[in-house]
Amino acid sequence: MAKPQRPLFMSKHVPYVPDWVRVETAQFVPTRSDDRPDAARVAKFVRSTRRDPELRTEVLGVLRRQSLQGPDISIAMLGMLLGAIAAVAAAIAAMSPVGAWVSWLFGIGAVIVVPLFFNFAGAVHFRRIACAVWLAAYEDALRDAERRVPRR
Repeated sequence: MAKPQRPLFMSKHVPYVPDWVRVETAQFVPTRSDDRPDAARVAKFVRSTRRDPELRTEVLGVLRRQSLQGPDISIAMLGMLLGAIAAVAAAIAAMSPVGAWVSWLFGIGAVIVVPLFFNFAGAVHFRRIACAVWLAAYEDALRDAERRVPRR
């Protein structure tokens, strides 16, 4: 039997279900980038939260929060940090021959850190997409359910 493959861009530092999310809420939130909402799970969400608006609001809030958090700020911060390190490394390299070695060490460190960061940024991006898909599926189902219920 083949070992199940880990989805691309998964990171232990990018949880789909944060620690602060209640168990009742977590059952309606995707846990991996390859989780897909299906009709049965969406219908269960609509049924289970019909009489529990607090749970419904919490689920939609978690999904909305996760779908709005992208890697943009992290990438910008890494770029600024690497730029600052490069400027310091260039200044050190210009001061002495030992500085050239320090500059090389900074460069090697950047080559090691950046690919690790790409996995983190990719994980955030894929979580964002997955949560946006689930949020849209739930919101569409809620709108459909609201249309079917007669107004009083």
